[in-house]
Amino acid sequence: MLSLLVRAPRRAVLLLALAALPLAPTALAQTAPAGAVGIGTTAPDASAALDIVSSDKGLLLPRVPDAKALPAPAAGLIVYQTGGSGASGPGFWYNGGTAAAPQWRRLTDSSGLSYDAASGLQVGPGPLQTSVSVLPGSTSSNGGGGGQGPFMGSSTSARTEVVYPAAVLQGWGLRAGAITSLSYYVSNKLSSDTYTNFTLALGHTTASSATATFSGGLTPVYTGNVTVPATGQVLQLVFNTGTFVWDGTSNLVVQTCFQKTTTSADDLFTIDIITSSRVVTAGTGNRCATTSGSLSGSRPKLGFTQPGASYALAPTAGVAGQVLTQQANGTVTFQDPQWVQEGTSLYPNNLSSKVGIGTTAPALGLDVATGSLGLRTAASWDHLYWEHDGALAVMRAGGAELGLSVQVGNGGAGSYGASGQNYREGLRLLADGRVGLGTGSPAAGYRATVGAASPTDNGLYVGLTGSSTATSLKLEHNGSNLVARPATAGGSATVLENTAGPLLLNAGTSNRVGVGSAAPAARLEVQGGANADGSNDPVALSLAWRNGGYRHFLRTRHAQGSTSNALEVYLNNSLGAEGSSAPGTGNILALSLLSQNGARLGVGTAAPRGPLDVPAPGDLYLIEDPNVGESQSVYLPGHLFLAPYNSGTPAAYVQARIPNPTSSTSLSLIMRTTFQGNLRDALTLYPSGSAAFYGTVTANGVSLTSDARFKEQVRPLAHALNDVLQLRGVRYQWNALGVQHGGTAGKEQIGLLAQEVEKVFPELVSTDPQGYKSVNYAQLTPVLLEALREQQRQLEVLRAGAAQAAADHASLLSLQEQVARLQQLLSPTSQVQR
Repeated sequence: MLSLLVRAPRRAVLLLALAALPLAPTALAQTAPAGAVGIGTTAPDASAALDIVSSDKGLLLPRVPDAKALPAPAAGLIVYQTGGSGASGPGFWYNGGTAAAPQWRRLTDSSGLSYDAASGLQVGPGPLQTSVSVLPGSTSSNGGGGGQGPFMGSSTSARTEVVYPAAVLQGWGLRAGAITSLSYYVSNKLSSDTYTNFTLALGHTTASSATATFSGGLTPVYTGNVTVPATGQVLQLVFNTGTFVWDGTSNLVVQTCFQKTTTSADDLFTIDIITSSRVVTAGTGNRCATTSGSLSGSRPKLGFTQPGASYALAPTAGVAGQVLTQQANGTVTFQDPQWVQEGTSLYPNNLSSKVGIGTTAPALGLDVATGSLGLRTAASWDHLYWEHDGALAVMRAGGAELGLSVQVGNGGAGSYGASGQNYREGLRLLADGRVGLGTGSPAAGYRATVGAASPTDNGLYVGLTGSSTATSLKLEHNGSNLVARPATAGGSATVLENTAGPLLLNAGTSNRVGVGSAAPAARLEVQGGANADGSNDPVALSLAWRNGGYRHFLRTRHAQGSTSNALEVYLNNSLGAEGSSAPGTGNILALSLLSQNGARLGVGTAAPRGPLDVPAPGDLYLIEDPNVGESQSVYLPGHLFLAPYNSGTPAAYVQARIPNPTSSTSLSLIMRTTFQGNLRDALTLYPSGSAAFYGTVTANGVSLTSDARFKEQVRPLAHALNDVLQLRGVRYQWNALGVQHGGTAGKEQIGLLAQEVEKVFPELVSTDPQGYKSVNYAQLTPVLLEALREQQRQLEVLRAGAAQAAADHASLLSLQEQVARLQQLLSPTSQVQR
């Protein structure tokens, strides 16, 4: 490799690295110092391996169509590229990477441009050197105080290697390009010595995790002695042995090693716990030459410093009057200006232009965000001023002796005060607080005047005079003066009167008010009933909430020529204030008074069927005297029918029924109680007539139907004793499920198990709809009676057998005595005596 310095009288061009440059022998001159070659000179510069001097010729380097197509280009190789276009077009290109990972970069001269996202566009040679820093994260993913990094102070030597996926680096903010420093975040400094002979090397890899073998062929970027800073500080290693260029897509290998003579404690850094992301070997001796280690999941978080990226400005054509603008992404282009100034006039070139004062994002044609805006003449006291402090909006007119006038024109021609606009004053505000509506001359003594000075336009004067009883509102028309004033000073009652004469609410009837009625028959009469079917309802009377809306309605219905009349009350049930707008809209019929066969009251119905009818959600009829009438009934919700005592049938009924029952209809009747805050089905009457009690039944006696006239197929119980012997009586306590079905918790019980009884006497066991079983202990009595009788018969047989055995035994004893006497008589002794 030769270092080449080219000198031209007009410009300094390039410092290049050339390989094997062939030169003609006659063009070479070599002088001291040894190794320096001169072309066109006998005294080559001592700092150059090759010194070319010429006043009319240059140096022609190798030309290639595409530099990126060169195989394994050496670091620093430079060529002139003839192909491509734009930013990737013809020019001098050099390899700023390695032969394995080339990074081709274009050379620029003093007229070149460079761009950085943070600093913008720069004119001058080379790329911007303004750094972009990415700080390491300050929080560990293991939730503790951090983990091991490359600085393991408890060892005299340690070698580590960590693999960082490209996606992780991109997420941290690293971009493709050169890296000039690497940093760690110290979560807990524990060491007390210096890490001497510390080395750092980087490299690309396709592996997503570390292996037990350390990588080779990496790029050394740092060597030196390192002292870890205090807890909470960033340890930055500025590269001093080379620059590493990351390709932006490969995974990154970070390899470290140190050798020292003392030991202390391991320093901790912010980490992520990632399985098999790190290989480490640590201990005594020189571990930097060790080729393998142990895998772990402690991956330190990293920070980086990178120089800005170079930028090329594409050729852009502009026209007169345009401006050169740079966009947020770095693009530079010519654009039409938003505003144009011609002489003393300034106007927008585009009607969509918006002007902001105090804001960079105007929302209106003129958007003033300073809180105030003013217009004035040459005299500062003649002004019109707008202000908004966030709570109160104010408009002030200064120097306006005749007031502030709001005028509206309706002309089709002319502008800015032209007579053709036919301006008419709509509002005049005077400095003393008077207001004129439709007039520029408000009447004296009144805060507000409505109408012009002409009597034909006079209509309304409004005066507010503090807490006195003076007129607050005055309506004047042809000598009639209707005024409204407080009844007392500072009082809340209001008097409405005609100060020029009597106040007549209805001219035809004195002291009576008719609403819709010309001849009210009472002090207040509202005319506006509906037809009998509710049609043609004029919506005559409503009662609204104090703030408006939520109306209740009162309506009458009448059929002409009939005595059937109704008075109805509708109650609002609308969620919105204006939801209730007419009877039946946003409200429900609450009461209906009907004059049909006497007075009837319906609750929720327009056609009551009796003195009181409450059909929703069920039907309810009540009689006047409970001692009179035996045919009235009460229908309650849930299909419960109550029938009173009837002289024909001496009984009162509580029956569960539904309208038009069929052969498949079955209803139970459940009586519920409340026990310790919970509902309990105390008594259930099943459709079959069976009953189930929740708890214990206490009674003076229980009589069960057993008339022989009710029974058929009567037959004796056989094998009763044998069946009873298959049952077993037990002691027990109710469990939680049993307590839920009427049992008493913690109390000893004696009884049978229904499942065992069912195997022998299925007739005595019942199963409810939920599948739970019960035993008819009462019907067990006949079984026990027959078993007892059967046992008694067995005892009588045994007694008879015992008596016969006793008689037989006595006879045997008598026979034995007789045999003994005979034997005695037959013995030899007795014969000798004879």
